[in-house]
Amino acid sequence: MRTRLLIMSMVLTITIFSLVNAETRKAINFTLKGLDGNSYTLDSLVSTHKAVIVDFWATWCAPCKLELDKLREKYPILQDSGIIFVAINEDGPASRGRLKGELKAHKWEYLLVYDHNSSVMRNYNVKSIPNTFIINKKGEIAYEHKGFSIGMENDIFLHALEIARTANDSATAKVNKKVSK
Repeated sequence: MRTRLLIMSMVLTITIFSLVNAETRKAINFTLKGLDGNSYTLDSLVSTHKAVIVDFWATWCAPCKLELDKLREKYPILQDSGIIFVAINEDGPASRGRLKGELKAHKWEYLLVYDHNSSVMRNYNVKSIPNTFIINKKGEIAYEHKGFSIGMENDIFLHALEIARTANDSATAKVNKKVSK
């Protein structure tokens, strides 16, 4: 029994390590208009934050709203760690009018942007929502999470913190390298 538990623990550790260190792919840049009327570009967000969480969602998607609610509890810690959360809305024109009410009712402080023609969703090959990506400081997709059930917010949260910490380590290494020359 102990051996079986030890093996299962090792497999879980290797799986988690693989997810954090999985081969990454370049995130496709986008420019989308926010609920505040301003335009936001992924490249600009990446350059000013240690990590960017990009989440595709819609007002009619109950798991999407549950995910956003659960992550709201952790968002102050993410912000303090240099991470920004971008909620990309996929509602059509008919339901888009509900966005401000949803934002207020749920007290979400995320950067909310619209994907008017679902082009960003297609570029990221999103087939269902919620679908969450974490973009690292190099502009690479370092983590992807599909779907949501209670508890998964912890995986997203921990991966985001690890990716931001890695960005911090890289910046420190660059500074140390310059100092040692």
